[in-house]
Amino acid sequence: MKKLGFTSIRLKLILIFIGIMLGACQLAIINFVNYYFDRVVNDLETQLMTESRLIKQLAAQTDLSAEEFIRLSSSSFYEMNHYVKVLDIPVEIDESKQNMLENGDSVYVMVEREDRKIHATLFKIEKYYVLLIPYVAAHFNTIEKLVVITLLVCVAIGSIMILISVRKITQPLKKLTAATREVAKGKFTVQVPYSGKDEVAMLAQYFNQMVQELKHIEYLRKDFVNSVSHEFKTPVSSIHGFAQLLKTESLPKEKFQEYTDVIIEETERLSKLSSNILKLSRVENQSMITQRTSFSLDEQIRKTILLLEREWQEKELEFDLHLQKIDYWGDEELIQQIWINLIGNAIKYSYTGGIITVMLSHMGHVIRIQIRDEGNGIPETALKRIFEQFYQAEGSHSQEGNGLGLAIVKRVVELCGGSVSVQSEEGKGAVFNVELPLSSLE
Repeated sequence: MKKLGFTSIRLKLILIFIGIMLGACQLAIINFVNYYFDRVVNDLETQLMTESRLIKQLAAQTDLSAEEFIRLSSSSFYEMNHYVKVLDIPVEIDESKQNMLENGDSVYVMVEREDRKIHATLFKIEKYYVLLIPYVAAHFNTIEKLVVITLLVCVAIGSIMILISVRKITQPLKKLTAATREVAKGKFTVQVPYSGKDEVAMLAQYFNQMVQELKHIEYLRKDFVNSVSHEFKTPVSSIHGFAQLLKTESLPKEKFQEYTDVIIEETERLSKLSSNILKLSRVENQSMITQRTSFSLDEQIRKTILLLEREWQEKELEFDLHLQKIDYWGDEELIQQIWINLIGNAIKYSYTGGIITVMLSHMGHVIRIQIRDEGNGIPETALKRIFEQFYQAEGSHSQEGNGLGLAIVKRVVELCGGSVSVQSEEGKGAVFNVELPLSSLE
């Protein structure tokens, strides 16, 4: 079955069309024949009644015997039979019609022809009862052949046209099938050419967009794997190298302490990296907030600042807080990741003795949080990529992070239905703006 191509959509469409065409033709023939039959029979009945009257008039004016006249009056359009007795006539005649016949009138009687009952004309010439029955088939043979031939020609022409149309329609589908097969093999450079604005063209357009997205996702996946490998490799190599140095027997105490501190710092870095990867994996695979509680958003920000107290005290930083009291309905743990990363970055990139400004307010249906530092700012080239995974702008502090904090912030904010943006100029600090929908309030 498959070898003959019966699974092809082209053949299915053609067979469906031909089936519909044949069914429609059959219905058309039946309806036409029925309609035409009724019209023809009605006309024949009227003509036969007129014909019977004309025959009676001619019979009265000729010298021929009734038998000879009846024989000469036969026609190819109707069947003429004559009978001597009323009982011999193969039709039912009631008393009123018999009286009309005896009075010289023509009457209609019912006979069966072509599996239908039609009217025949009965009249009397001298002593003979004459029955005129129309030849219905003679009026249908030609027209039926003409109708059938016409419909068959229509079916043939329609089949050829649908074959051409279906081929044109299925051609891009074949290209899509071939392209899909290539994508399944992992080739994300495939593109399907398309033109027009019909459904097939739209399908090709969306297919091309899908391939581009898959290509981007594949690029991000490879980049993520490479970045994780690189981030793990550096501290592991460092730990391995300094551990080897610790095996030196004559190592001074100061060097031992220095190498030990480096190993501790690198293990902390690995721990933080692993923790951030787990957090990012959690939020990336989470499609909605499920664990919601009511908590004070302003109090959470204050607790986060206290949590980072050691870092900002080391740099002698001050905080300028403008926190409006707001109760929020959401995932408290996830929301805190926003402030830990944003305030942590503000501390990290601020100059010693600087001021960090944190503002919390709500206007209308939006909660706005702004975190401003007085650090060295973000280069303009880095602003567009600052929220990408593992991306770190060039700077003196780039080695201190792993490029996952802002990616976590962006994803958490998106899960909450909000948005995050950044404004910065080199040497003038940075401002991070977070907006959360007030509809999240309990």
